[in-house]
Amino acid sequence: MIRMVEKLAAGTVCAALMATVALPASAQSMQELRQQLETLQRQFEDLERQQQETAREAREAKEKTDAIDDSLSNVVFEWAPGPTIRTKDGRFSFHVRGRVQTDYNYISASNGDVDTNTMELRRARLGIEGVAWHDVQYKFEVDFADDDVSVTDAFVAFKQIKPVTLIIGQFKTPNSMEEQTSSRYITFMERAQFTDAFALNRRLGAGADVNGPNWSVATGVFFQNTGDEDDAGPFKNTFGAVAARAHYAIPFGTEGQHSVHLGTSVRYRNCDNDLNSSDACGGDRVRFRQRPFFHGTDNRTVNTGTIDNVTSDIFWGPELALVRGPLAIKGEGGLLWGSRDSDVPGVDTRNFGAVWGAFADVAYFLTGENQPYSKGSGTFGRPRVNNPVFQGGWGAWELAARFDYLSLNDSDNGIQGGEQWVVVAGVNWWLNRHTRVMFNYAHTEVNQAGTPTDNRNFGVDGFGIRAQVDW
Repeated sequence: MIRMVEKLAAGTVCAALMATVALPASAQSMQELRQQLETLQRQFEDLERQQQETAREAREAKEKTDAIDDSLSNVVFEWAPGPTIRTKDGRFSFHVRGRVQTDYNYISASNGDVDTNTMELRRARLGIEGVAWHDVQYKFEVDFADDDVSVTDAFVAFKQIKPVTLIIGQFKTPNSMEEQTSSRYITFMERAQFTDAFALNRRLGAGADVNGPNWSVATGVFFQNTGDEDDAGPFKNTFGAVAARAHYAIPFGTEGQHSVHLGTSVRYRNCDNDLNSSDACGGDRVRFRQRPFFHGTDNRTVNTGTIDNVTSDIFWGPELALVRGPLAIKGEGGLLWGSRDSDVPGVDTRNFGAVWGAFADVAYFLTGENQPYSKGSGTFGRPRVNNPVFQGGWGAWELAARFDYLSLNDSDNGIQGGEQWVVVAGVNWWLNRHTRVMFNYAHTEVNQAGTPTDNRNFGVDGFGIRAQVDW
């Protein structure tokens, strides 16, 4: 284009010179010639600017394309087993997580109070988790089970001040080794009785964790759970609890691959608040109750009923475990006592307690897998299956047995919730690392049952199957 214009300009100049030779020049014709030359000059300048602008845009487009190529080359897309996007430098990641646990329960009591033959969607969770700027972790998960939608975990964790991790949002209070272990990895279909009876659950709050290679300390201040109802007035108090947990793992063996776990946790709950839930210790009242192991029945075979005028309670729990290759032996206890203002004659106005529970269990992988114990967090995790079913193997097979006791009686202070012990036998079949089928048989003996019944001492037998997948 520029060359064509140059040729045109040269031709015009030549024509103008010829005209000056052929005809006498006049002031007017010279003025017109100058105007034409100025016009051509402006056109030259416009074309040059357009050429420079086009070249600049081409450079910027190339730079953007190169930047996108560089960014995409730093991004990794995975399906392991859920969709994950992460950067190679580890600064950012995004993972879609979830789990589905479908249970079958058959439960029958000798006195006829419980007769259940049912299936339920025990857990159906979907959420996201990931890392931002390397030192910020996030997690948000929702459970769709029980014909309801509830938020489980929803928090942000900051790891800039190493080795301290600060957590803000809704998460579990730091109590109990088994409660801190995900339901994806627990040995039996349900956790120990006292963890449910004493409501060791999730709450909104802020916490701090410090951990080393074989130890950890965690603490937090908590308010209500997102599902708890409270007084909707303009002035309300939902302060709920202060909790802490510490553990120490003693490695042994030639390479330290085995461990002894020692741990303890404590929780103080405030009941003098505006929460409208006795299970959450609110509105100056509290209640302790428990099913006969399986979740498939709503019958609480031991139940204190509502205890009024309660201002607070304290939980304390010791933890002990031995992990040696495919063998794991675990035990925990939970002791709870509280304070109340009571006008009942003969009842201690300062406290009630103690209600308590404890369990011991043993598990062994027949196929040789190691029990996945984390020395840094003091919890159990996902086993690595040696021969997955979907690769032609038999999967991982684990046998387990448990004895679990719970007492909700304090006759000196007018609390008669009953007591029960449970013997559980289980088989876990891990098809691969993310798929498991569980078989549990449980026999429960109930004494001085807290629920109205003609026979306050009776037995309950149950059988359960769980199909589980997580990603």
